Parts: sequence; C-alpha cells; structure tokens
Amino acid sequence: MRQTDRSAAIMLFLGSGSLLAGAYGFQYFGELQPCVLCLYQRAPHAVVLGLALIAMLLAPKRAPSAWAVGLAGLALLVGAGFAGFHVGVEQHWWEGTVGCGSLGA
Repeated sequence: MRQTDRSAAIMLFLGSGSLLAGAYGFQYFGELQPCVLCLYQRAPHAVVLGLALIAMLLAPKRAPSAWAVGLAGLALLVGAGFAGFHVGVEQHWWEGTVGCGSLGA
C-alpha cells in the first residue's frame, strides 16, 4: 500500500471515529436524545470505520486496501445523502420519518 493510501485509510478512520464519538458524547453526556434520522446518519460512519480498519490491515496488499478505501468513500456519500435529507426535514422543506422529533415543530 502506498503511503497516500495508508494516510487515506487513517484519515477516514479518524474522521468517522471523531464524528461518532461526538454523536455519542452529545447523546450520553449531553443527554440529547437522537431522532431516527440521527441514528441513520451514524450507520455509514460505522461502515467507514470497519472499511478503514480493513484497509489498514491489508496494507501490504494494494488492490484490496484500495477497494476498501473506495467503498468507504461510497459509504460517506450515503451518509451525506442521509445528512442532506435530515437538513431538509429540520428546515421543514419536506416531511421526515415518523420517528423524527421535528414533525410537530
């Protein structure tokens, strides 16, 4: 694995790990209960953590690690889709899911 590929895997791991740590910190220490959309936004970051870890472990094998980094990028795009939808719900541009706390606001 080239150094740039390894750096990408490390950055993906640290970035998604930091975002998940922040989300769980707000939930458990800040006592902010997440809505269902907040929970959906966490799933792609968990996938990215796993794929980045796989990419780091497969460092000597270039092709599998590059695939893992690429799939992590796709997972981030899915997460961006969830986030965009969530912003639209919070801004009342469209209706959210049944479990979303902003429906009555």
